[in-house]
Amino acid sequence: MSSDRSDSARGPSEALRSAAVLMQALGLALVLSVFRVEKVLTLGLDPGLLGSMALLLPDLAFLALAAAGWLLLSRALRSAAARLFWWGLFGAVHLSLYLLAVGEQGFFLHSGIRLHGSVLGYALENLDMLSGLLGTGIDLGFWLRLGFALAVFLGAFALARQRTRSGSGAASSLGQVGALGVGALAVFLLPTPAALELAGLDRGLVEELLRPIPDLEDLLERVPPEALTEELYRAPVLEGQARRRPNLVLVILESTGAGAVPLYPNAARVAEPPPQPALHALGEQGWVYETAYASVTHTSKALVGLLCGMAPRLEMEIWESLQDNLPLVCLPRLLHDLGYRTAFLQTALGAFENRPGLVKNLGFGSAAYQRALARPGFAPTGYLGLDEMAMVDPALAWVANAGEMPFFLTLLTVSPHHPYETPGEPAGALGDLGTDREEARRRYHRTLEHQDAFLAAVKEGLDRLGHGEDTLWMVVGDHGEAFGEHLAMQHDLVPYEEVVRVPLVLYGPQLLGEPRRVDGLRHHYDLLPTVLDLLDAPWQGRLPGKSLLGPGHEAVTSSCWYTNSCFAHRRGARKVVYHYGLRPTEVFDLARDPAEKNNLAPTLGRDEVRRLEDEVLVARGRIEAFWEKHPPEPGPELWWAPPAPGRP
Repeated sequence: MSSDRSDSARGPSEALRSAAVLMQALGLALVLSVFRVEKVLTLGLDPGLLGSMALLLPDLAFLALAAAGWLLLSRALRSAAARLFWWGLFGAVHLSLYLLAVGEQGFFLHSGIRLHGSVLGYALENLDMLSGLLGTGIDLGFWLRLGFALAVFLGAFALARQRTRSGSGAASSLGQVGALGVGALAVFLLPTPAALELAGLDRGLVEELLRPIPDLEDLLERVPPEALTEELYRAPVLEGQARRRPNLVLVILESTGAGAVPLYPNAARVAEPPPQPALHALGEQGWVYETAYASVTHTSKALVGLLCGMAPRLEMEIWESLQDNLPLVCLPRLLHDLGYRTAFLQTALGAFENRPGLVKNLGFGSAAYQRALARPGFAPTGYLGLDEMAMVDPALAWVANAGEMPFFLTLLTVSPHHPYETPGEPAGALGDLGTDREEARRRYHRTLEHQDAFLAAVKEGLDRLGHGEDTLWMVVGDHGEAFGEHLAMQHDLVPYEEVVRVPLVLYGPQLLGEPRRVDGLRHHYDLLPTVLDLLDAPWQGRLPGKSLLGPGHEAVTSSCWYTNSCFAHRRGARKVVYHYGLRPTEVFDLARDPAEKNNLAPTLGRDEVRRLEDEVLVARGRIEAFWEKHPPEPGPELWWAPPAPGRP
């Protein structure tokens, strides 16, 4: 009798727990499937009712089987403490899964791809610097999704309790049997080609959405090995002294695409950019390159493309900043060998992404960062650095001390980077940027005006020092910035024109002659061979870049920053955007569709799209083949000596 009473007393608790597990499995499957359908709709596709149900089945199958396993394991626990811990862990795991689903969905809607584990690792490593960046995803949509997920999470427990109140002690066994039955049924009904065709959903789309991130080696198996054997890079070697020795100034415009500059009236843009008279004057009197592309949509990687004439490693890790991890001969080192003084200045924190290590590897003789440049009167700008105006006086002082030696001065701005704070103006709440893109764009335009004022101050200062006509100016964007033109914000995961197409202006009357606008496809890689060409310095080697004084490229590429996330390839007016299986491939005709609103891939047929994908993989594979010969070496994260305060 006592045993029966004990089982009876324990029955409702077991029944409640069993029903709760089953309801949570169904609830989490509902949340994930709703988000998956939202992904499909975001891509401009309508899965229909049956298609939406087909997208639900994989989540339902996995979670139902997981619920059954959880129940069976819980039955094996004998002590009350063990069961209490087990069920507490169950609640914590499921709540974490709900929150992770909301975060992953927000990431997709802001970036266009699914969340990578490498992205989470990078965010944790740089959490102190990226708190403002992470805040942009917390908008009204985020709170709505979070509320939906929490309602389902709590509602599942409430529904389970309601059902067990009217049930019997046998509900525990029925719950386990039901979970196993639903799981088996879901596995049996997993989407098959026939089921997907019946549901009216494109089989290729589901495969793209459900399959794991493919390994690059698997992708490259589609490429004939002989296509990857052509040499892409052989380090440039000087074979004599330069016959001309002009001073060189490189200004790298942070987060500034061609569409953000009035010099490019034909660039795709949503709103007219603000006047930028200093840059406009350099362009009117110099050479404006109509169609130039960034190497990678992230500054640290773009610096390698700009200054080394070669693609960086196409992965998130900034291996190039570690000792012995940049096997390229870069422009600063070549110029040093030609008798130049070289300096790099930026107002961002040097510790971020180990920028001093990268700059040292590039070959600069001296550098200055926020610690050396900070002084009264120059306020922080955003979460990355100070007002770039803090660089003007130190840069001019460094030039004045150059003596008779020619100089190469590189300046990297910061204001146009998110959160788009103009020094001296209130920034407002970061969260507002996710919900009011027009306000974000307005603030961004104000930073472009401030950046141009910085450019004017440096130009006027060098003119006063007598370096007006004997100096070659190179002004280029590291990448552009997106404001939802293709769903995504900012730049790291945007392979479209608003980010990958950048302004490129050369100014130097004594070297270039009459002003002109230059057609043809150009690239970050072209800067190094152009400087050697203008200096008339003999050299031998092989670079993917071409001198800007000659014809352009047949094709150019740009990679997103996150490893194997997106890659753009342009040949003529045709542009292919490849997403490594994370999303369907896109094809655009930029002559007729410069804003990339009409994806032609669905009209081309799978065979033609696959041929274009293989062309992309060949271009990507040649870069990968070079870096496979130079695997990254483990080294100290910070191996550089911090510069003395107050001077570069």
